[in-house]
Parts: sequence; structure tokens; C-alpha cells
Amino acid sequence: MGIPAKNKLSPVTPAEIKKAFPIMVYVGRTAAILLVLIVGASSLYYSGRQREKEKWIEHAYSVYNKVDTVGDLLNEISLSRNRYVNTKSIGFLKEYNANIIYLQAQLKILADMVKDNPGQTKRVANLSNDLNNLAQDWKSGQLLLKPQKDRSTAQIVFLEKAKMDVAIADINAIKQAEQKLLVTREAENRQLRERTEIAIISGTVMILIIVYFLIWFIWREFNNRVKTYQQEKEISELKTNFVSIASHEFRTPLSSMMLSLSLIDKYARNNDADGVLKHSHKIKTAVNNLTAILEDFLSLEKLNTGKVRVKNEHFDLKELCESIIEDMELSLKPHQKLLYNPSETSIIVDLDKHLVHNAIVNLISNSIKYAGDQATILLETRYTGDRIFISVKDNGIGIAEDDQKNLFTAFYRVNNTGNIPGTGLGLNIVLRYVKLMNGKLSFSSMPGKETRFEMIFSDGKPM
Repeated sequence: MGIPAKNKLSPVTPAEIKKAFPIMVYVGRTAAILLVLIVGASSLYYSGRQREKEKWIEHAYSVYNKVDTVGDLLNEISLSRNRYVNTKSIGFLKEYNANIIYLQAQLKILADMVKDNPGQTKRVANLSNDLNNLAQDWKSGQLLLKPQKDRSTAQIVFLEKAKMDVAIADINAIKQAEQKLLVTREAENRQLRERTEIAIISGTVMILIIVYFLIWFIWREFNNRVKTYQQEKEISELKTNFVSIASHEFRTPLSSMMLSLSLIDKYARNNDADGVLKHSHKIKTAVNNLTAILEDFLSLEKLNTGKVRVKNEHFDLKELCESIIEDMELSLKPHQKLLYNPSETSIIVDLDKHLVHNAIVNLISNSIKYAGDQATILLETRYTGDRIFISVKDNGIGIAEDDQKNLFTAFYRVNNTGNIPGTGLGLNIVLRYVKLMNGKLSFSSMPGKETRFEMIFSDGKPM
């Protein structure tokens, strides 16, 4: 019955695992690796450019500081010259000459530092020329501010100040140009840093998303594997239970039939009509039991193989229930009662008539078999306008709490059934029929008092 189960679950080989894994797992893994490489390469590229920009920023600061050094030296030279003029101290003269030499050296360094920038190179060259002219004037006798033939002291001071102003203007022009360059390079560096951060953050987010979906896919695949394993295990157990129950349940009625046939043969030879009739009835009962067992197994087989298809149709539920009551009364034990209590004179529903019929018959059969010889079984139907209620209730022995949790498990039989024949499939089949019709099956039981099963539908629509 159903899908044949393996006696032993064989180990899964790496090749089978690789074949079974969804293609999305490999695509995701490849995408994650590519993203890691892209993010790494982007980070490396932008980091390299950022380091290069930072070097140029440091260079700009160095040029700016060097220009400040030249400006400071120019001031020191001017101060040393004035001190020498006022004091005639040789020490200030030496300081003046040393600063002149140091200034020329700093100008050469500055020129070398800006050689990659044509604009700054030109400005530094102008500064060097202006400072050299000023130094030549100082060396040619203007150092002592002595009047000359064509110039007075005031004129010499005025000319010197004019040349100093030109040199200072050159220095300020170089500093301003370097400041603009510094602002530009710092802006570019910030932009590179932002791009690096965006590349890293976006790449990391994408990697996390891919890793999340990879984990989700792997987890889903793992759950599918576990589910498949459990299904195979359940099928194997069902097969074992089937063989065990079938051999037991078939043996009892067949043995009864063989015994009854032997006795019928004996009673027939003795013309004992009562004996023949009695054992004919026993054979009929045994055949009915066999038929019920086979029906259960066939129903389970169809459910397990997906052969049961819901075919809704409009029918009168009250008429169907009255027909079932009429048929099932023949199966009642001598002192049992079977009643039907409809809430409406006519209940037209849109459900699968065959599945509803089988579910009701199963529930009533269960009550007949297990409720007790004196039980009253009540079938009730109600229609509230949007929901259909079908319940089977008996005042029999009830179901113990320990048995209730496994009540709908295939092949499970409660402990108080004794030697009553049965497969333990009826309630499992009813539950699956109800679910196929998008309904719900509930039950309640008070041990020693009553048991009630209720099917709830919504005109064939999902609830």
C-alpha cells in the first residue's frame, strides 16, 4: 500500500548530496564569493587612491609650511639688517648673511617641491627673482641706508618697502594657491573615503543578504531532507503495521468463517435450520468486518498516493444523513440506538458528497464498535448561514486522556478497545477527508460519560 518503503535507509553519498542541492545554493555561493572579491578589489583600489591623495595633501601642507618659513626668514633678514644699521653690531651682520644663505637654500627646496605644478613653479620663480633683487640692493650699499648720489635715505627706504611688499605679495599668492589646492585635494579625499565606505557597506549588506538566503536555502533543504527521512520512516512503519494488523485482523474473521462453514455443513446434514441460520449470520458479520478492513486500507492507499480528489457538488445534507442512518441501523448491536437530529428541514451544501458520506459512516461505525452495548449514538447537523456543523456523539465509555493525543494517528488503537476488530485507521482517514475539504475536525471526550466528534465546513471554502 502506498509508496514502498526501504527496509534500510542507505547512506547518502557526497555526489548525491551535490546533485540534490538546489542550484540556487551554488549560484548564491558563487555570487557571495564574487561580491567578496569585488568589495575587496574596490576597497583596495579606493584605499590606494586615498593614500595617494593623502600624500598630496601632506605635500600641500609641506609647501604651505615652507612658504611660511621663507616669509619668516624674510622678516628675520629685515630685522637683522635694521638691528645692524642701528647698532653696527657685527653679530647682527653675521645673522643677516646667514639668513640670506639659508633663504636661498629654502627657495631652492621650495622650487623643487612645486616643480609638478606649473602655476606654483612660476610663482616661486617670481618670488626668487624678487628676493634676489632685494638682496642685490642690500649688498650694493643700501644695507647701511646711506644716501646715494641719485637717491636719498627716504627714497631708499621707500624702494626697499616696495620690493618687500612685492615679495610678500608673491608669498601670499603662493600660499593662496596652495590653500585652494589643499581644499580641492581634501574634498577629493573625502569623496574617495565616502566611496570606499559606500562600497564596503553596500558590499557587506549584499553579502549578508546572500548569506542569509544561502542559510535559508540550506535550512529549507535540510528540513526537506529531514521531512523525507521521516516520511520514509513513517511509510516503513506503516508497512510494518499494515502487515501486522492485516495478518491479525484478517485471521480472526477468516477463522470464524472456516469454523462456521464446518458447523453449517454439520447442521445441514442434521437438518438443523436454526444452527445453519446462526452461523450464516456469523459468516455475514465476518465478511462485513473483512470488507470494512479492506475499505480502510484502500482509503489509506488512495490518500497516501494522492488519488483522492475533492469533487464538490450541491446536495441535501439532511437526505444524505437520513440515508446513512437507515443503512447503519442494520449494524447496531441489539440494545444500541442510532438517532438523527437535523436543525433544518433541508440543508443544501456545496461539498464532496462521497467524502462526507464516508466520514460520517466512519464516525458512526466507531461509536457502534467502541461506545458499548447500551450506547445511544446521536448524529446532528446544523447550518448557521456560513458554516456547516456535522457531529456524532455517543454516551459510551469515552476515551482516556492518555489516548486522546494519538487518536488521529494511523494504526493507533486506544487501550480500552479489547478484542473489538479494527485497523486504527478510521479517525485518521476522517481527519484527512475533512482537511481535503478545507474543514476542521474537533473532538471532546469525558471518560465513562460521552465522546463527541464534530466536523466544521464553510460551504467547501477555506476556513
